[in-house]
Amino acid sequence: MTRPETALQTSPGLPTEVRLALTQIAAAPGAWCPALAADGERVAYVADRSGRPRLEVATLDQRTPPAVVSGPEQEVVSVAWSPDGEWLAYLVSPGGSICAELWVVRPDGTDRRLVAGEDPRCTVFAGGWTARPGHYACTIADGPGADVVLVDVVSGARRTLATGGSWP
Repeated sequence: MTRPETALQTSPGLPTEVRLALTQIAAAPGAWCPALAADGERVAYVADRSGRPRLEVATLDQRTPPAVVSGPEQEVVSVAWSPDGEWLAYLVSPGGSICAELWVVRPDGTDRRLVAGEDPRCTVFAGGWTARPGHYACTIADGPGADVVLVDVVSGARRTLATGGSWP
């Protein structure tokens, strides 16, 4: 992955001061998709301060530095905190692909696992946590068809709730 500031530094034809200004803007870290824990003490979010969008968890009192809880090579798209505070569900774009995988992890970074989207021809669309602890509903698309699926993030079991048809 080429960082934007590297591409700007080598762009011919731009005046030096413009390249420097654009490099500073492109290198600024961003954070998005905040998800507040049910206890109100922590927040999970996606941040790109490393150059790759990663899942971080921080305490609201900021007494400890944010912890990266996604895998080192994962490009995180979004995050949702479970209502019971036990899990974070997050979408990953493998290698920047348009196909997404659904992963879960404990807020302390343990027990990380892939729970949907292991087939590279499929993509997972974000859904939401249910009132039943440890269950996440999402859409899994395979070509023109798509299913709404309930995933038990502890056992890995899936139950199809609705099946979509093909487009004409």
